[in-house]
Amino acid sequence: MTERTSILQLIPPPMARDARVRALLLAFEAALDEMDAPDLMLLDPATVREEALPSLSYEHSLDEFVGPGLPPPVVRTMIERAWDLHEPKGYGVGIVGGIEMLGYRAELIQWWQTSPQGIRGTHEIEVPVDEPIWPDRPLDGVEEVRAIWRMIHAMQRWSQDHGLRIVSEAEVARPIGIGVLTAAHIQIEPYAETVPEIPAPVFAGVGLVIGSLLQIEPEGYA
Repeated sequence: MTERTSILQLIPPPMARDARVRALLLAFEAALDEMDAPDLMLLDPATVREEALPSLSYEHSLDEFVGPGLPPPVVRTMIERAWDLHEPKGYGVGIVGGIEMLGYRAELIQWWQTSPQGIRGTHEIEVPVDEPIWPDRPLDGVEEVRAIWRMIHAMQRWSQDHGLRIVSEAEVARPIGIGVLTAAHIQIEPYAETVPEIPAPVFAGVGLVIGSLLQIEPEGYA
């Protein structure tokens, strides 16, 4: 590997003779030495090494879409298709398309499409989750729900409330979600050890209806 030229040799002599300028530039040079320069030159999400994916996600303004727990292949796809996430943001098609990037098929049901009609300005999102988001791991349910919620929250129109229904026929190792009451909202959030469980079959689907009703769907929900 070719040795990098000192930064002091790249500035005009009058500046190089100033001790304050030299100290500042040497500090920058020391910080640069700690970086893996080749990673800074790679912009192709298909070839950049895994450790550089967070930086590349930030470069494409995907912080709200990409979080811990996502497999690298999914992150690479999201970076490659960053415009497909940003362009439809705030629309139902964006929510459906974003969840499909995670590997799941989503159906969005508007309030006027339900019988009886739902609360005006709301919609439900139904997502079958029968396969793990990590192909080489068993279906856990927690990472899958967390990734789907993150996508919905990042993509949604904030003037419209939403409900998420996770439907699964697969048995999972632990509860998929917990019910969280905040003001007038009840949400299903990824299970955490610090929050009490909802007593329900762990292989049941979990559902949410915006308003004041929390549904836990029984096993075999169709």
